[in-house]
Amino acid sequence: MNKDYMDIKDSGEKNTNIGSDVNEGIEGNKNTDENKYSFDVQGYALNALTGNEMPGLIRHSMDVSNLAYAISKEMGMDEEFSVTVAKAALLHDIGKVKVYFYLFNTDEERLEVEKIRQIKMHSKFGYDILKSMDYDDDITEAVLYHHENYDGSGYPGNLKGEDIPLSARIIRVSDTFCALVEDRSYREAYTPKKAIELMIDEVKYFDMQVFLSFMKVIHKDDIREKIGLEE
Repeated sequence: MNKDYMDIKDSGEKNTNIGSDVNEGIEGNKNTDENKYSFDVQGYALNALTGNEMPGLIRHSMDVSNLAYAISKEMGMDEEFSVTVAKAALLHDIGKVKVYFYLFNTDEERLEVEKIRQIKMHSKFGYDILKSMDYDDDITEAVLYHHENYDGSGYPGNLKGEDIPLSARIIRVSDTFCALVEDRSYREAYTPKKAIELMIDEVKYFDMQVFLSFMKVIHKDDIREKIGLEE
């Protein structure tokens, strides 16, 4: 698999206008007990990441959330499901906070295979964090399985096809695209066109219905604006 699909360290600044329809939709479809869905990812990350060590994490999560919501709606899913997907996408990488502190507060000569193993644990760490905070199963399972591949080659459970929750399949596509069009510590961002080409080359990893819906929404001007695409 292309290493871009396993990134942990986000870098670079993008458009930070987060007044999107998706997040407004979350605001308008929650009760008092659900406030944590919109704000915990920001509060947890900002409190933990003193010194701004991972400045792209929240921006990335917002972008993935916006795109996941749009894909869900394009697939004809109802508002309740689409908002649930958006919430899960907003929280999908919260486990990277724990991984970051493990990797960057240990021996720099730690074996690369051990680093990769820890990076792959971020979805399980995120699941554990959210379960401890009493998030619904629809949210926690989407976070746990958002790196599963449709062909069964993903992690953490090597789930295949429709055994992967639909919400996780949607986040998988959204997360991949958003990661590719972001700057990383070892490369500049790919153009949207190049990112799509890379995804087509590895389309076996994605649910085709989800991917085709993604291909429809990613060319819409309002979606591109929400996730800060410049071309």
